Amino acid sequence: MKTVAVVIACLLLAGCTSSITWTPVGGVLEATNYEIRETYKNGKIVSRVYSPADKYFTDGLKIVTNNLGAIAAILKPPDPPEPPEPAPAPTPVPVPPTPYPAPVPTPVPVPVPVPVPIPVASTVFSQSGTMIFLDMNTLPGSMRAAGFGGTDGGIYYAIAHIVAFGPGVGMVTHPELNELNTKKDAIANWFDAEVQKVAATMKANPALTFTAITNDGRGPDKLGFRLGPPILRRLAELGIAPNRMQLGSVVPEGDYGSADKMMKKVK
Repeated sequence: MKTVAVVIACLLLAGCTSSITWTPVGGVLEATNYEIRETYKNGKIVSRVYSPADKYFTDGLKIVTNNLGAIAAILKPPDPPEPPEPAPAPTPVPVPPTPYPAPVPTPVPVPVPVPVPIPVASTVFSQSGTMIFLDMNTLPGSMRAAGFGGTDGGIYYAIAHIVAFGPGVGMVTHPELNELNTKKDAIANWFDAEVQKVAATMKANPALTFTAITNDGRGPDKLGFRLGPPILRRLAELGIAPNRMQLGSVVPEGDYGSADKMMKKVK
């Protein structure tokens, strides 16, 4: 700044009538008067005019004025900051197409297992739900179907006697017992085989229970009190737990009267 002021003061003191027109690019172009005029554009000096006249404007002064561009570059106001370059637009991330949903398989119904009925223990013993039992009302028919004929009274007496006392103990002589008395061993084997069927069925099906006697009412006397207990003992021998067995409802022995000739004569 001081250097420029000294140069300008020297030009003014020279008292000459010539002038110089100076530009930062072209240097000295012309000189016409003693005034100093500066032209600005966008905050920059674009021209400057000096005095005195051309004949007093020496080569040394021309050199000074021709190099004022560097001084002006130092003294000029700072250029405004360049605007920041815009940030590059982000590269779009390709979005994969939405896949079509996988086809839902047609549901296949799960077959409902058909419950398999528990096999009936035998043709002599009946079954209802989880209970196996001996129905005294069906016993005579079962024995006749197996080949052991006789009246209902004779059949009840014969089966109770044979199961309770064994086939080796003779029965009383009675017309209703004549045929049955000759088949005691066959009756014992047949009935024991049916009891063993019950045991096998109960072992294979732990939920099953056993009731020895049902429908033991009077008329004729069915002797369920005598037939039931040996059946329970035989099942226990075959491995059936006592808590799975019961005697059932039977007519007590004391309720039988003196008119029951068969029972009184059994030995």
